[in-house]
Amino acid sequence: MKAITIAGKTLKEALRDPQLLILFLVFPSLLVYLYFFAYGGGGKNLGSTLIMLVDNQDKGLMGSELIAYLQDQTFDGAPLFTVVETHDPAEARTTLNEWKAGLMLIIPADFSSVLQSADVNHLPELTVIKDSYSDTASFLSVMLEEPLRNFIEKKTGWQQPQQVVTYEYVTGTGNLNDFQFGVPGVIIFGIVFGVMYTAILLVREVIGGAFQRLRLANVSGLDLLGGITLAQMVICLAQTAVTLLVAWCCGLQTAGSYLLLGVFALVINLASTGCGMITACFSKSDGEAANLSMLFILPLVFFSGAMYPMPPMPLFDILGKTIYFADLMPTTFATDAIRRIMIYGDGFGAVWMNLVWMVVESLILFILGIRLFQHFRLNRSL
Repeated sequence: MKAITIAGKTLKEALRDPQLLILFLVFPSLLVYLYFFAYGGGGKNLGSTLIMLVDNQDKGLMGSELIAYLQDQTFDGAPLFTVVETHDPAEARTTLNEWKAGLMLIIPADFSSVLQSADVNHLPELTVIKDSYSDTASFLSVMLEEPLRNFIEKKTGWQQPQQVVTYEYVTGTGNLNDFQFGVPGVIIFGIVFGVMYTAILLVREVIGGAFQRLRLANVSGLDLLGGITLAQMVICLAQTAVTLLVAWCCGLQTAGSYLLLGVFALVINLASTGCGMITACFSKSDGEAANLSMLFILPLVFFSGAMYPMPPMPLFDILGKTIYFADLMPTTFATDAIRRIMIYGDGFGAVWMNLVWMVVESLILFILGIRLFQHFRLNRSL
């Protein structure tokens, strides 16, 4: 009961001094807006990603016809390619090196004459220049093959054997884009940002003598920390709801259970609260708390794959199973589970193992945070 009272007190104090609370609530929403404008949200078509340069050296008319044909290609009612003509090889290579375009197609000077001759022993030699390390270039190369083949067949009448392939999307991924894929990671980032929020809150309570006064009123350390944890859970749910609302306004499409998403958010909140307690043990000011919290925030967010994929970093093997560095962080399992819930619509039966590992690792961090804070702060405040 005392923990609930402490939770109410913590929430009221947060509302009376709302700057930090507002920052915590809107931080992931701001990241959602950045993702939306960077990746175009749900309204971005494939052509805005598949950008190709074309150097038309053809002395006839078919080079220009090929460019027009490529510009007319569509996918899902929108342009498939963005075709940019160029006549400066040096500038084009700079554009490719900066990954501002996927590839450059060079149409040779004899392109029209070769097609007009329709000699199967004398094929047109188109040149493609691309960066072998660019995934966009590889994807663009594949997408370019069929339009080129169809154009040449149309102009020459050559019948080339083709394999009929029907593509079907995995359920829930037909309209998937970088924005859809990035929002679950932003949710994780926002919750983990609670490490800093918790640490600053606890440091302020210590400096202000609030813990000492409450301990003199026979409020136990577990009641104090339990109350703060409950308050953090309420704020975490509010933050997640605001983030999802903003993402929905930007065109986010989700297929899974919001209730299950909330459960995963609360478990990760336990881990971030525990890390915040550990940070507060060694901080004497808001600035120190903010700086030291990065020791937890950075690995929990970036090494878990929440913001971008990380290469595997194997540590050791147990019973034939390789344990990776990312497996030591609960956010790794949360990121995978939340993406599966939001993108594929997976239910509890598909992600329960993620939840088990999250609970185990989050409780370890949470209990460690309580014990350290009691030892370094609460016991010494008496």
